[in-house]
Formats: sequence, structure tokens, C-alpha cells
Amino acid sequence: MTCTEHRRLQELKRYAILDTEPEETFDRITRLTRDLFDTPIALISLADENRQWFKSKQGLHLDEATREGSFCAVALESGHPLVVEDSLLDDRFKNSDIVQGPHKIRFYAGVPLTSPSGHHLGVLCIMDHKPRKLTHDQLANLYDMGRVVIDEIELRSLATFDCLTGLQQRQGFWLKARQELERSKRYDSDLSLILFDIDRFKKVNDSYGHAAGDRVLQQIADICRSQIRAFDTPARFGGEEFTILLPQTEIADAFQIAERIRTSIANMPTYYCNQEISVTTSFGVSSLNTSNVYSVTELLRVADKCLYQAKSKGRNRTVTIAA
Repeated sequence: MTCTEHRRLQELKRYAILDTEPEETFDRITRLTRDLFDTPIALISLADENRQWFKSKQGLHLDEATREGSFCAVALESGHPLVVEDSLLDDRFKNSDIVQGPHKIRFYAGVPLTSPSGHHLGVLCIMDHKPRKLTHDQLANLYDMGRVVIDEIELRSLATFDCLTGLQQRQGFWLKARQELERSKRYDSDLSLILFDIDRFKKVNDSYGHAAGDRVLQQIADICRSQIRAFDTPARFGGEEFTILLPQTEIADAFQIAERIRTSIANMPTYYCNQEISVTTSFGVSSLNTSNVYSVTELLRVADKCLYQAKSKGRNRTVTIAA
């Protein structure tokens, strides 16, 4: 995987939109796009590492498809609009399943969905079962509709991300947690949760001021990001409290991750206005299917109980459900 692709996937993950429920905002865009261009099919396609997943679709009864060799993959990788007037005359696509199979796609036009930071997240596209042409003005209109999609994705993220730390906030956490819970149950895989907060954080604000406290929160968020994988989900759950959702992670491994973060925070003071500010943190760790934990609510309840035990045992430590 190239560095550019790695950054693109991280950006896509940051938006927390993959595998989410249908949303009327995006369905409205695909309906308008379909009607504007008088095509039977319109899609908002987002591309992760191996597949294209359809956030919204009109006229196509698929939720996802293979990314490799697809129309959308070519548009995505080039970073430019792609127009295929007749797929049977295009050597790149004439033998593909979507052309030769039951969908019999002959016409395709797609524009990349490019984030403000320049990463191509996916494609807004239209398709037809017969060859057709697209004028320059029509392509410009499709590009404008693509910008509307990106604007909606940005607005959606503002509702789920904490502006101070750049982490998911509570609403975004619950959205992602429900997705990961369903995936864990579907594939019978592990799912663990870390819950932690800053010890005596009020004293930091009282002694150094709230701006200094904000800087501490930002540094802790940076440390969390540096210690976890691209598909883990850190969140600022409220105030000085944080959560980290860890898919495909057993509780023993989650404990080790928590300890790495706790140690890093304790050993890395924050510097603000020539002042050194040192803090410690207390952690609780829980895991799905451990001691009758089968829901996100239970994951949080058990992790919170462990966090309370960590506080009562002297702070600056990690307690797991098994402890």
C-alpha cells in the first residue's frame, strides 16, 4: 500500500461513514442526480482498501462490489472524471462482470469525491444500460453534484467530531460502536473497549488555566492516535474522559494497549507558555462476550466499573474486567 493510499484510507475512516445506515440526505442527492441526467442508476460509492461500498444507490440492488478493475476504481485512482460512452468498446471494462453480467452496464460517468484535504474518498456516478454521450455542461453539473456530496459528508462529520482534539465525540462513538458490534457478532470476532480519564484534571485547569488544560487534552489525543491502529476508534467521550474502541482485539491485548498509552501520557509532559504540566490517567478495559458482556452499553458499564476501581486503588493504573 502506498503512503498516499494509506493517508486516503485514514481520511475515509476519520469520517466514520463506511457501513452506516442509509441517510435521506444522501438518498436525496442520488435521486436528484438520477433525475437530472435521466439515467436509471445513480450511486455514491466510497472505496476502502478492497471494495466499493454504496452509501446511497438508485436503480442498483447491491450494497457493495469489488473495487479492483471497476469503473469507480479507475475514476478514483486517476483523480479525474471518467466517462465511458459505450463499455463494450472500452478494453478496460468490456469483459467485466457489471458489463457482461445481469446489470449489463453500457454507459458510465463518475466524478471523484475529493475531501478538502485532497483525498479521493469515492465517486458520484451515473450509469445506463445503453450507450450515450455526456456534454461538457452535463459533466460540469455532475461535478457540482459531487461537491454537494462532499459538503454533506463534511457537515455530517462536524456533528460527530470534537473540534478541540479531532477525535470522535460521544455521538460519533455510539454510531461507530453500533457498527463494530454488529460486525463483531456477524464474524464472531473480538471487540474490546478502553475507557480512561485524566487524574485530577480540575487541578490542571485551576493551576494553569483552561487554555493549558485544552493543550493537555490535545496532547493526550495525539498520544492515543500514535498508539493505535487505523481501524481503531478513539473518542473524547466528555470533558476529560476518553474511549477507544478496539475491533478484533482480545482483552489481554487491549490491556497492553491501555498500558502503553497510560505510560506514554505519564512520561510525556505538556509544555504550555514555558510551563511543564505532568498528568496521569486511570484506565478501565472491557471486552465483548466476557462476563456476560454482549452490548455496547454493557461494554461501557463494565469499563466504567474498572475505571472506578483504578481510581480507588490509587490512580495512574489500568484495571480490566478480569482483574
